[in-house]
Amino acid sequence: MNSNCSFCGENNNAVYVELRAEGYYFLNSPIPLGCLVRGLNKGLSVEQIREQYSTLTIEQVFGGLAFYLSHSSEVGYYMSKNETSENDFSRTLPVKTISLLPAVRDKT
Repeated sequence: MNSNCSFCGENNNAVYVELRAEGYYFLNSPIPLGCLVRGLNKGLSVEQIREQYSTLTIEQVFGGLAFYLSHSSEVGYYMSKNETSENDFSRTLPVKTISLLPAVRDKT
């Protein structure tokens, strides 16, 4: 199942989040939306979350936040269902590695 969900409702504006079989993810990204939610719950700012997941733009992070605020119960369901795998994903990229990704992306 791979259906797109827009944080803007039915008017087909920018899409930042997609529903996959495992749950909600940032569009065209391996990053689960649950990583954003957990960061917010830990007291991190949107900018700090963006620094941790530097492959995302600040627009994507705010779009994911807006989607979460409109769909918190659905996102919460998948987060509780997939908590272990999303926590493992969060630990797979050390901050030092994440900070190098923009330089690699700019070279391609």
